[in-house]
Amino acid sequence: MGTKELPSGCEVCGKKDGLLQCSGCKVVSYCGRDHEVADRPSHKSACSAIRRARVKMEHEEQIIRNHPGDWAMPADAFTNSVGHFWGILGTRDYMRARFALVDYMGQVDNVQSVQAQLDH
Repeated sequence: MGTKELPSGCEVCGKKDGLLQCSGCKVVSYCGRDHEVADRPSHKSACSAIRRARVKMEHEEQIIRNHPGDWAMPADAFTNSVGHFWGILGTRDYMRARFALVDYMGQVDNVQSVQAQLDH
C-alpha cells in the first residue's frame, strides 16, 4: 500500500515560497490574497471552527494562569503540574479545549496542520 504525501504550500496552487498564513486558523497558507479569497468558500467552515476553538483554549488558559491556587488547582499549574493536568480538577476545561482545537485542526489535510497538531 502506498503512502499519501500531505500537501504543503499554497492551498490553491501549491507554491512554496513567500506564503501568507491564514490569520484565522493559522494552519493554511496562500501565495497571495487572491488565492485566499478564492479558497474561502471551501476553507471557511474549518477556519471558523479552529478559530473558535483557539479562543476557547486561550480563555481557559488565562483562567488557570490567573488562578491564585487552592486545593482544586495549584498556583502556577503550567510550571509545577506538567504531566498531571488531568489529575487536577481545575485544569480539565483547559485540556478539553486544547483537545478540541487539535481535533478541529485535523479537518485541514496539510503539513502545516499536522505540525500544529503535533505542537499541541
